[in-house]
Amino acid sequence: MDDIDFFNMTNFTTPVEIQCGKQADSPAESISNGLVAMGTLLVIAASFVSCFGVNLQKWAHNVNDACAAGDRQTMMKNWRWWLGIVCMIMGSLMDMAALPFVPLSRVAALGASTIVANIIITPIFLKETLTKHDIVGCIVTVVGTALACYWGAGAESELDSTCLLLYFKEPLFLVYASFVFVCLMVLFYFIVGFRKMSERAIAAGIIRGPNQPYQLETVWIHDNLKLVRTVPVDKHFIFVTKLGPQFYPTIHATFAGTIGAQSVMFAKVCTFRAAHVLFIHSISPPLRRRHPL
Repeated sequence: MDDIDFFNMTNFTTPVEIQCGKQADSPAESISNGLVAMGTLLVIAASFVSCFGVNLQKWAHNVNDACAAGDRQTMMKNWRWWLGIVCMIMGSLMDMAALPFVPLSRVAALGASTIVANIIITPIFLKETLTKHDIVGCIVTVVGTALACYWGAGAESELDSTCLLLYFKEPLFLVYASFVFVCLMVLFYFIVGFRKMSERAIAAGIIRGPNQPYQLETVWIHDNLKLVRTVPVDKHFIFVTKLGPQFYPTIHATFAGTIGAQSVMFAKVCTFRAAHVLFIHSISPPLRRRHPL
């Protein structure tokens, strides 16, 4: 049996990779080291910009919750919330700009630098207190990101659009896509259940009244379980109260993070496709036949 080098997994090839061509051995064969470094820094900067946008949105919620019930407004009319949205869009565009220069595996790993950005920005901007768990988590994130970038892919295969479609038809990718879809549906079920409970809580008059929270908050729910349990539960969607106040925030964050991860992958595909089309239309017709769309 051949020995497997677990520290050089870029040598692993599938039948599609054999059919579509060998992967480049070093970044210099496809993209210069300078562009790779620029793309890496752009991804890190995008994480900080996106994190700042999230903190702006959290600030908007904090300011809104501090107002009297009659003075509160929807987030659609809050300038802080919209400024946060602009920052998040800018961060996403910066990520997309870096995709042609950095392997997707590195972009995904560097996305974890958002946690580091949050450790830096949140105490300054929202005056939140850091715990030892935050510090340990930050250290683990930095170590994991460094290892992923060091041993991850340094270059990407030279693919045309035909090979790209073949990768999407690979059994392993189909299994992955099915698993992600099922997970998203399960998470979405709990999210809809929480929203149904919010609607029933408003109808029952336990929120949005005088001296009442404007919206259904998980910490408030667990501090007022007896009151919340008087609200009739939707027969099609369960409402979980036994797993602590962090259950529904975790569900929402996991759903958003999973969707975001897939969006990065498809953004990479779109930029690759656009670059390939522009390249094909920029070369002479005889050479164009050698590079099918």
